[in-house]
Amino acid sequence: IGYAETGSALVSRADKVIFVGSVGVGRKVMETASRTLTPVILELGGKDPFIVCDDTKPKELAQLVVRGAYQNMGQNCAGPERFIVYDKVYDSFCEEIASLVKSMRQGPPLSSDFVDCGACVHPPSLENYQRLVDDAVAKGARVLAGGSRNNALPSGQFFEPTVLADVREDMLIAQEETFGPILSIFRVKGDSDAEAVRLANSCCFALSSCAHSGDQERAARICS
Repeated sequence: IGYAETGSALVSRADKVIFVGSVGVGRKVMETASRTLTPVILELGGKDPFIVCDDTKPKELAQLVVRGAYQNMGQNCAGPERFIVYDKVYDSFCEEIASLVKSMRQGPPLSSDFVDCGACVHPPSLENYQRLVDDAVAKGARVLAGGSRNNALPSGQFFEPTVLADVREDMLIAQEETFGPILSIFRVKGDSDAEAVRLANSCCFALSSCAHSGDQERAARICS
C-alpha cells in the first residue's frame, strides 16, 4: 500500500486526526476527514525566527545557534530557520557561525568514528534544498559554508550544513519551509527592535520563536 492509500484509510476510519506535515498533504487530510466530519488538528510547517539583538555576544551564542539549526539536520518542526541579526553584531555573528559550521564533521553515524551531523531522511528534499540555495544566491545571498550536496558522501542523502548570509524577504528560502540543514541570516538595519519583529512576522509560517539579548526583559518584550 502506498503512502496516499495508507493515509486515506487511516483518516477515513479514525475518531480524530492529528497531522504534522506539508500544506499540500494537510489539505488532503482535511478534505478526507471532512467527508465523515472527523475532527482534525493540523500543524503544517514552521519557519521559526531566532532574533539576535545588538547587545549579545555572538561567540557565546554560537553553539546554541548551531545546535538549533542543525539538530536532526534541521528536520525539526519547531526549530529555528531564520536568524534575524542586528547590524551591530551581524558581521561577527556571521564569522563565528561560519567558522563553527565549517568545522563540523558529516557522515553516517553508525560507520564513522565521530560525526557532528548525518544524512537527510527524504531523498527529494536534497533537490529542494539546492533549489532554495540557488534562488537565494541568484538574488544576492552569500554562501558562507556548504551550499550543496556533499560529494564526498555520494552513496547517501547528505547535504552539507549550509550557512547563507544577506538573506532577504523576497527569496524563496525566506518564505518556504526548509526542513533541512540550511541556516539563513537576515540583517536588521538600524538595530531596531521594531524592524526585527517585522522581519520575524514577514512569513506565513511560524511555530516557535525566540530572542536573545543581554536584557531579559527586552528579549521577553520582543517575543511577546
